[in-house]
Amino acid sequence: MYAFATMFPASGGFQSPDLLHVVTSADLRHPRGLAMDFLANELYVCDSAHHRVQVLSVETKGLVLQTPTARALTGGLSFPCGVDISHYHVVVADTGHGRLAIFTKRGLFVAHLGSKGRAPGQFWDPRDVKLANVRKNAVNRGTLPTTKGLNEHFEIVVADTGNYRIQVLRDDGSVVYIFSQHADATSLERHVGTFKQLTTALLRCLDHVGLHHMATAVAAGGPFAARRRLPEYLHPSSITFATVSSLLQQLADEKRDLRCPTALDLARNHQNAITFVDRDNARVCSYHYAGPKFEWAALPRHANVLKHVAGAVIDGTTAYVVDSLMHRVAIYEHVAVTPAKWEWTPTGFLGAATYGNKIECAPGCHLGELQSPTAVALYAPNAATRWVLVSDSGNHRIQVFDAVTRRALHVLGSFGHRANGLDAPLGLSIFEGDVYCADQRNHRVAVFNIASTTPLGTYGTFGSRPGEFALPTDVAVVPALPQYDGIDLGPHRDAKMVVSDTGNYRVQVLSLVGTPLFVFEHMAQGVRMVPMGLYVDAATGHILVCDVSAHAGVLLFTPDGRLFHSFGGTLPGADRLQRPVTVVRAGEGFVVADASRLDLCSFATTR
Repeated sequence: MYAFATMFPASGGFQSPDLLHVVTSADLRHPRGLAMDFLANELYVCDSAHHRVQVLSVETKGLVLQTPTARALTGGLSFPCGVDISHYHVVVADTGHGRLAIFTKRGLFVAHLGSKGRAPGQFWDPRDVKLANVRKNAVNRGTLPTTKGLNEHFEIVVADTGNYRIQVLRDDGSVVYIFSQHADATSLERHVGTFKQLTTALLRCLDHVGLHHMATAVAAGGPFAARRRLPEYLHPSSITFATVSSLLQQLADEKRDLRCPTALDLARNHQNAITFVDRDNARVCSYHYAGPKFEWAALPRHANVLKHVAGAVIDGTTAYVVDSLMHRVAIYEHVAVTPAKWEWTPTGFLGAATYGNKIECAPGCHLGELQSPTAVALYAPNAATRWVLVSDSGNHRIQVFDAVTRRALHVLGSFGHRANGLDAPLGLSIFEGDVYCADQRNHRVAVFNIASTTPLGTYGTFGSRPGEFALPTDVAVVPALPQYDGIDLGPHRDAKMVVSDTGNYRVQVLSLVGTPLFVFEHMAQGVRMVPMGLYVDAATGHILVCDVSAHAGVLLFTPDGRLFHSFGGTLPGADRLQRPVTVVRAGEGFVVADASRLDLCSFATTR
């Protein structure tokens, strides 16, 4: 037991805390989880080797602290590793049985929650628990309690280590939310199967050279720590060293994009961040307790309004949604239906061409008419004017509309393969009065001046080498990217161009003169990233990529191509992203256009 306050001296900085007391017990072996009851002066300790939770009474006698054993909680526990307490109850991570056990503080057994398995509400090697939102169960006189005999309510945060996730459950065992990198149980099973294959090969190799104890190091500290210790047991020039090192690296690569939570805690503040130790990757991570804050727009999508979502952009309370099947851009306004309810209401269209009395929009090739549009972007030539640029893919051009009058102003490009030619243009990005376009079937990026319509050049040709493209779908231009060790991104203050090289399953970073600077790919659980929509944060350089592969979601990368987060792909099934095609900034958050759900999903930024 340490004095927490002594870690932060008045002079500033950080120092080792003062040791107050060493808790000892004659029959305590392999202590794991801890919980302190400050009101009763009792310390709850998971005695893993004896399959119980010991309760030690902390008594002050002068300046000496004593900890006699008060009682023990057993109730069929097997290797308990985590414990937490509420006002009246004790919740234990029954690791050996893959479940949770609830006791009263007096030691009476109340209930088991969950079972061993991979499904939501099931556990595999749970290592820690924490209770949140503890509140008394108010029962009116004459009514029966609604819970399993509990006189209070709480939520349980579980480090489900073997399933590489954190689960939040209610006191009745129902699931509130799951923090995981896997979209479903099938994805998890496939990843676990890969781990088993690599681990089996590793154990056979270690057994062959008599290094059985190395398996313990891998299990205890993860593949990163085991790989660092490998030279202690094998000579670096040996063939076995190369084989074991390769297997450990493969195992580490598979686990790098996952979270392996062991110990966890809750930040007792307004954010209620879940902070946990990711053992296998030697890092500390945090989640927002309530999960990602998201909301679907629920766009009206009856036959005469919306049939397809190819892209979108947000301008304050106005949303421009590209409908490729209806050959137009639908305009929605976020209006207050009641003081407490807001809805997206259709207010008009861009590019609507109707023939005769036909209600649905038809394709057209004249100025102001669209054919299979795919992307949209906003440009302000001056403070009083707003223009909307639309990729008119079927007509192989970019059209410029006035946002106020909704009339077409002029056209950029035409069909062709030369300097001013376009062939199925898609994603757009505007930078300093110029528009950068992903010229998909010409396998390049084309640049035009918006006001003068002058073509300024093209970058790239068809191919798979750096600087070459195969069916690029989006482009984002950013004023600068932060420097990272080992990655040459050119002069820091020079603008950069980031391209979704979809046909090559990668993202490329180039200078504005077309020089390739960096290329990165991503693969999770054997599925390659299929990038489409892009957004680059100018302040941090973080690159957001819409992945339309089987693991649909929005992936977040550092400027040197390292995945550090994702969102949308592990939402509950009814709310999960299915085919995110565009991600744009909207206020303090982001809006993702989902082509399969025909809707927009807004995400609030959290830590």
